[in-house]
Amino acid sequence: MFPHKISKALLDAGCSQKELAHGIGATECTVSHYCSGKRLPNLITISIMAKFLNCDLYELIPYYDPKDNRIK
Repeated sequence: MFPHKISKALLDAGCSQKELAHGIGATECTVSHYCSGKRLPNLITISIMAKFLNCDLYELIPYYDPKDNRIK
């Protein structure tokens, strides 16, 4: 779920994984792991990503469906 959400946010922002890594103070390897689903960022990191990507925090929260306004 999160890999799909972060990939969509990166695409919408026209941003690469490398740019995101530098923008949030993470390594490229860490961001790659987030994008592949090997690791899941904590809520603080997701918040920083959302701010950097200029998207709504809820667009990145895993298992959150904004249509239903609930966590699945």
